[in-house]
Amino acid sequence: MDGFLLALLIIFSLSIYFFPQVFWAQRSFDDILDFFGIIMILKGTFIRMAARGRKTTRSPKGGGLAQDGLYAYSRNPMYLGTFLIGTGFTLIIWPWWAVGIFTVLFYSRFLPLVQSEESHLKNLFGQVYVDYCARVPRIFPKFDSIQKIDLRVDCPWDEIWMTKERRFLWILPLVVMAAEIVQESVVFKSPFSLYLFLPFVLAMGTFLLSFFYEYRLKHGKNSK
Repeated sequence: MDGFLLALLIIFSLSIYFFPQVFWAQRSFDDILDFFGIIMILKGTFIRMAARGRKTTRSPKGGGLAQDGLYAYSRNPMYLGTFLIGTGFTLIIWPWWAVGIFTVLFYSRFLPLVQSEESHLKNLFGQVYVDYCARVPRIFPKFDSIQKIDLRVDCPWDEIWMTKERRFLWILPLVVMAAEIVQESVVFKSPFSLYLFLPFVLAMGTFLLSFFYEYRLKHGKNSK
């Protein structure tokens, strides 16, 4: 994830904890946000791993244009992954309504970068890139195209695990769990308890089961 944006998230979080009245008072609602937040963080990290792996394979020195894998559904899957990670952080450590604030920060930070990269790629690849842009959305994939993703083909394991992005699979959950401890103590005035980690454990279990289904069971059904 972009270090500057992550720093803004952390600084804002530490500040807003001193105004607990802006948070939703019900713990059950907060647990639901934590559950979906950690799933989004894991999915965002996975997308960044798959996208960087495919780009490293297809364009090791930046001389080629990756158009397959996740790049067949989004021209900027790395930024898509960053958006999901940031949204997940927001759901966990900010008030729920702050998703709108994060979205504004995200576009303010990355839209100029994306537009600059698009101009460079257009000059580099010409009509090939123009046709690619007409076919594939800038960041968010079309809903119907999501159903066509086959992880075994679009996100092969050897490409996913070859990048340093994999370290965020454990770093980011640890960061948000530490932030959750602070939030529970400052905002909800709750003593430390292992119960705090239940939404995170359930979310990680759900993610792993979904991952196993997509890679094993679903693939097996489609191959019959």
